[in-house]
Amino acid sequence: MFLAEDRLILKNKGGYPCEGYLEVYHNNTWGYVGDTHWDKNTEKVACKSTHCGEPADSSVTDIGKPSEDRPIWLNELKCEGDESALWECKHPGWNSSYYSKLTVKKITCSSNITISLDGPKCAGAVKYSIDGKFDGYFCNSNIGETEARLLCKSLGCGGLRQIPSEWEDMERNAAKMKLDCSAFKNADPDHLWQCVKGNDDSASCKPFSVICEGFMRLQLKGNQSNVCSGQLEKEENNNWVPVQQDNFDFDVCQQMHCGNSLSPNNSTNKNLNVTCTDEVKVVLHSGKDSKCYGTVNIEVNGSDNPVCASTWTKSEAELVCKELGCGKLIYTQERQNSRGIMDHVSCKGSESSLWHCEAEHGNNIQCSKQPYVVCSDSVEVKLADGPGRCAGRLEIKHEGQWRKVPANRWTEAQSAAVCKQLECGEKGKTEKFSQGSGSFLSITCPTNKKISNISECLTENSNNQRPDREVEAVGITCEGHKVVFLSGTCSGHVGIEHGREIYWLSGSKETWNQESADTVCQQMHCGNAASFSFHSRADMINKVWKDSFSCSSRKKSLSECSQTTLLPPDHQTSTAHVKCSGNIEMRLTNSCWGKVRICVEGKEGDMCADTWTEDKSVKLCEKLNCGTPIKAHNSPRDGDILFKSLHPTSQTTDLTQSIFVKNQDNDNSCRQKPAYVVCSGSVKPRFSIPSYKCFGNIEVEYEGKWIPVCEDALKDTNNRNTICQELKCGDAVKTLLYFGPAPTDKLAISNLNCTANANSPLSACSSITASTAACKHSGLRCSGVYNDLCVSSFLIILCSFSLILK
Repeated sequence: MFLAEDRLILKNKGGYPCEGYLEVYHNNTWGYVGDTHWDKNTEKVACKSTHCGEPADSSVTDIGKPSEDRPIWLNELKCEGDESALWECKHPGWNSSYYSKLTVKKITCSSNITISLDGPKCAGAVKYSIDGKFDGYFCNSNIGETEARLLCKSLGCGGLRQIPSEWEDMERNAAKMKLDCSAFKNADPDHLWQCVKGNDDSASCKPFSVICEGFMRLQLKGNQSNVCSGQLEKEENNNWVPVQQDNFDFDVCQQMHCGNSLSPNNSTNKNLNVTCTDEVKVVLHSGKDSKCYGTVNIEVNGSDNPVCASTWTKSEAELVCKELGCGKLIYTQERQNSRGIMDHVSCKGSESSLWHCEAEHGNNIQCSKQPYVVCSDSVEVKLADGPGRCAGRLEIKHEGQWRKVPANRWTEAQSAAVCKQLECGEKGKTEKFSQGSGSFLSITCPTNKKISNISECLTENSNNQRPDREVEAVGITCEGHKVVFLSGTCSGHVGIEHGREIYWLSGSKETWNQESADTVCQQMHCGNAASFSFHSRADMINKVWKDSFSCSSRKKSLSECSQTTLLPPDHQTSTAHVKCSGNIEMRLTNSCWGKVRICVEGKEGDMCADTWTEDKSVKLCEKLNCGTPIKAHNSPRDGDILFKSLHPTSQTTDLTQSIFVKNQDNDNSCRQKPAYVVCSGSVKPRFSIPSYKCFGNIEVEYEGKWIPVCEDALKDTNNRNTICQELKCGDAVKTLLYFGPAPTDKLAISNLNCTANANSPLSACSSITASTAACKHSGLRCSGVYNDLCVSSFLIILCSFSLILK
């Protein structure tokens, strides 16, 4: 059987804890103290052991025993006055002295004890004052709902609503007193002071707090820039309702930690508006350009103060995003910190501001963590380095940094979400664009629902993607993508390609003017408009683009121009035509092979290889009258990149009519990847020793180097004849053994496929292949005129070389 500790209290009907007759709790039973041998020392020990000070003068009276059923636990006490409890005084033993009197002593001690709440009305940490002076708090151990309900009732605050873990406003260095009400298991104490057990200065003693039913939670709503100004609301049944009458007997601003109330309060629609002396707002600090992610801070009168994260949860973070108009919460973390203005924050989610949540408030609260919040509206999306706003490499701005997205595991549904977010249509397809620079972002989209915003695919681990040169960045072309083009190079009809359809820009006299024409030319990297005109071709008039543009001289593309709300009367009577002042030229650095060079607006530079394709090589070789593309073996690793990419339209007949995407001056992502093309027109044969005309080792110029020819490549008669005929040596007679040491460069012509055409050079062969695979090199003897002495000398040397080999 559990035995509670012995306890002495002063008991009276009024509940005042330092006046009354003495009751002793011993052996789980309440009993009395007899007055045999009673003296001043007895009173002194009684007042001291009940934490009630000293005995008051002439305060002892006799009163009748309240009950005859209780034992006289202590009698015949002989105290010295310095004992800490009555049972430490000399006495014959517990319940061992005969006591026949019907009365017991009632005493009054000097201390005036009051218990109150250190907070707004009916809520706060439970504090005690002695003789009108605040002295300390009660510890929250060994105390619960029973005691809390008694306290709320005794303070006239109704029943108990809640016992918070810790109250917000307390004097940190105040004294603390232990409580133990276990002796009152069958009945409530008359006063909480009767449970006092002694001082407790340990760190484990946390002040006991209550929120009674009489407490009214308040908040101000309607002003994000200052949460201490707005419409006053109170919480009723978990809902916030407007306050219509200012009949409070306390300062509402002080309760909301907003300073003091400014008087008078303004009322609108009978609802009460309040402006307090403090200006307070919640802010997220990231050190960058977005208000929607960063560490959580409170700005009070222009001064920033961190929020502590001791009990921070997703609920508080969601409220911050909601309060700041920053969309939904992506994630919340904790960062290192040392102090704050709020801690132990607890939000229901219905509050108008984080500031109005239940929390501990203070100017310098010690804590180790600060919350960090990332909201969805901090995330931006763009399609970069493409021919228009709705096509390009996907980049997501997350926590202030633009990052690429890996193409592996990317889905059409995710492309659709990006296109919708950019207002570029309902769907999109993946396509390769220039790879750009920077790191990748890890995307994890939910599989159980359709996403509407790409921010739904971001988590706190999204920044952990490792940069990988082998990973391809995803590119998207949305169905809303459209491009402006000219039917010729830097001149022609102004067209708009949208999907698979071709439209023509209106030549309305109200909108097609010098500014609009200049804008089109600048967009095409063709300078300004030298002249512009209007055409009325019937086939084009039927396909006039639905929108009309009004451009200023500052605009660099039609998409930047404003769209006229009302179409001009002559919108569909003509189409736009322009001749620009500039021109676009394309070449290879070495005539028919080398880096792809673009010359525009007085500048020449290289093209990035990221999006360069075989089809573009075919078109460029054809444009330069250089045959067809052949395999390159010595691609350069350095370039002066002027353009990231070029994008032909369905109307493009010449690559110079394409949409060019310019490289930014500070972008070096393509510097080591210039586009490089080798056309068959760069290939030509020769005999390795010019003085031996029409016979000897055969070499072919390939990417600027002379390389040997494999024996297998000369097996076909057409291949041999083509070489001899190009060298003006008639037809081939036979192949010869290769003379001399093998070249140090292992590259050789491994395959040829030529036709029987006496006028076709080697460069016209349908297949010219070079390879580093080991092969037997060969020479060739043609039927053309040659010097017999030279032949004899060559044969003698060849025979000698053969003998040496044997």
